[in-house]
Amino acid sequence: MNKKWLAKVISEDTGLPLTESEAIIEILFDNITFALQSEGSILIPNFGTFKISERKARKGINPATREPIDIPASKSISFKVSKKLKEKINN
Repeated sequence: MNKKWLAKVISEDTGLPLTESEAIIEILFDNITFALQSEGSILIPNFGTFKISERKARKGINPATREPIDIPASKSISFKVSKKLKEKINN
């Protein structure tokens, strides 16, 4: 599955032109991104929760040279599936 396929399915299901379906998907993803940046998490009922988590700076080892390196702090996004979606997938 990719965005083009999703846009095609939405277009077929709704009767909207493909370009409008693609625009809707872009707007959706932009708003999810904005919510994560401003709120730190977003809950989509019956689907799941996207959440930003902080990773602290740490020491690591370069596998090629075996020299110690500093790994900077960063953010990552996690997703926790809702119980209802999990049930649908497992049935």
